[in-house]
Amino acid sequence: MTDKERLPDFSDKCVVLWLTTDDKNYDLDKPFFEYQGGSLFLIGRTPRGVTASNWNEGKLQAVRWDLVETYVLFDTVEEWNQATSKALTEKGRKKD
Repeated sequence: MTDKERLPDFSDKCVVLWLTTDDKNYDLDKPFFEYQGGSLFLIGRTPRGVTASNWNEGKLQAVRWDLVETYVLFDTVEEWNQATSKALTEKGRKKD
């Protein structure tokens, strides 16, 4: 395997991804890579607090890896939770 083919190791991490196709971000806890239908996906569970109602908490979510433009990596979901809580508080909104 060449350096270009190596994938990042997101084991036990929480990742926030932005895609080239839209302005939303996607949050994945403990993601892993998997090929589906000939495309490489990053698949992880949705952390609590991604939505106000938590309707998708703990559900698997898949993001096509070739659409990822940038990402932020957190060591734990707790670290992610602190960062997103701080961001929402600074915007004048309170997180669940």
